[in-house]
Amino acid sequence: MSPWRRARRRSALQGGGVGLAGDSPGSAFATSLYCGFRHNPATEVEPITGGLCRVAAQHGVSVPLLRAAAVRLRVHEAGLA
Repeated sequence: MSPWRRARRRSALQGGGVGLAGDSPGSAFATSLYCGFRHNPATEVEPITGGLCRVAAQHGVSVPLLRAAAVRLRVHEAGLA
């Protein structure tokens, strides 16, 4: 195991905030989509997730989990209206 990986594991075991971006209190690092979903304003589902789904469809690529995420975010946004 690399020294970097060892330090990361030690930090996680000691509660050093290693995990998803923005999931620790006071973290300045998070995606705008995650921040939007967490704080309940409208998310960027159409330009980001919806756009990826459309591009995948244009290329004949099946993306069932991405489509499910897009549906979940659309439902979330509909609940805000």
